[in-house]
Amino acid sequence: MLNYMLGRTLEQFLSEPLVIIGLVLIVMGISMVALSTRITRAIKHQNDIPADDKINMALKLIGLILILAGLVLIAVYVVIYIQTR
Repeated sequence: MLNYMLGRTLEQFLSEPLVIIGLVLIVMGISMVALSTRITRAIKHQNDIPADDKINMALKLIGLILILAGLVLIAVYVVIYIQTR
């Protein structure tokens, strides 16, 4: 059952361009959320960053938007595949 997702193997699913782009966006978003504090420290040249810093929050928001965009791309691919099947 796990070998075939929607009648395709995992290798076939992961080799599709929309899925690859979606996974890249997800990884970029996760890394941006995880590194937002360090990026903010590098931009402001300060060690103490307040919790409500605008740059830090903006970077986290951009990261979350990238994660959402990646998930949407993968979902669009799955819907298109189901419709054309």
